[in-house]
Order: sequence, then C-alpha cells, then structure tokens
Amino acid sequence: MFDIEKAKAKGIDGQSIAIMQSINENTAKRESCNLHEFEKTDRIGKYRCKNCGCVEDGGFILAYEQGLKHGKGGGSDNSN
Repeated sequence: MFDIEKAKAKGIDGQSIAIMQSINENTAKRESCNLHEFEKTDRIGKYRCKNCGCVEDGGFILAYEQGLKHGKGGGSDNSN
C-alpha cells in the first residue's frame, strides 16, 4: 500500500496521489474478499469481482483461477 501522507510530504503531484489512493482502495477491496467471482468490464483486459468490486487484469485472473484449481487438488503432480 502506498503511504499517501509520505507521498504528499515529498511533493508528489495531485494526479499521482489520486492514482495511488485508487490503487490502495482497489487493493483493500481485493484483500477483503473471501472468494472472487470475476466478470469482464467494458475496458479491454479488465475484470471486476462481483463480490468486492476490485478490478484486475487478465494475468491476475489466470493466476487466481490456477491457485483455486491447485488448492482444490486439481493441479498436476510434477514430482518426478
């Protein structure tokens, strides 16, 4: 999470502060959710969780879904 007060003290411009706050808010939503259920948004490559409202890109979604699959025992056994 970005320390907004430190950023302000360092003189970071208002637009950058707003972006950092938005990222912090999205991170808080994502971390508070018990189970994400993503759907496409109107922005290409972006998905929104129906439960918490966080917005993520396709790479995050693929990794999240793979993690769920592996957590359920659906992953391949790579021990040779």
